[in-house]
Amino acid sequence: MTVYGAFLHPGSFCRNSFNILDLIVVGVSLLSMGMESSTISVVKILRVLRVLRPLRAINRAKGLKHVVQCMFVAIKTIGNIVLVTMLLDFMFACIGVQLFKGKLFYCTDPLQKTAEECQGTFLKHVQNSLHDMEVHQRLWVNSDFNFDNVLNGMLALFTISTFEGWPEILYRAIDSHAVDTGPLFNNRVGISIFFIIYIIIIAFFMM
Repeated sequence: MTVYGAFLHPGSFCRNSFNILDLIVVGVSLLSMGMESSTISVVKILRVLRVLRPLRAINRAKGLKHVVQCMFVAIKTIGNIVLVTMLLDFMFACIGVQLFKGKLFYCTDPLQKTAEECQGTFLKHVQNSLHDMEVHQRLWVNSDFNFDNVLNGMLALFTISTFEGWPEILYRAIDSHAVDTGPLFNNRVGISIFFIIYIIIIAFFMM
């Protein structure tokens, strides 16, 4: 800082982002040490920021500094990919809303196929028992992942892109029939093309 200056000249101390990070870490440490006995919430936050101390090593190791610089360059590229992926996700979610909105509901009593019939109570076997029965209320419920709006559709599509639990979403879509009507087995097998195209474009090319 003595040779190149603090701000004005090329190569000055504060024109290097790593030096600024170093300065912030040292400043926070000094402030928190000077107010050690205080109970003010701001001081508590400063004490938490002491965890930044290991970041000073970045400014000392050239190899580590290059890694961090490359990481920031990569983030810019990844940001563009994420933006394109989200736009594609949004487009597919809009299509999904048109195809499946309100059609993924079902009754907790599998014998009832419409919202009008799904009323009252029914008997259900107790788990791991062939003789004991329990009385349950019939409920008209929605699938955990659905396409009733664009945000829910994007969440469902994100789940599909992770390849975790996506077959359940696919089967519910294939069995979907109409609004206020429960699932019909293999009612819309051709609709699986929607999910296949999505997986090929998003999961294989974008992820």
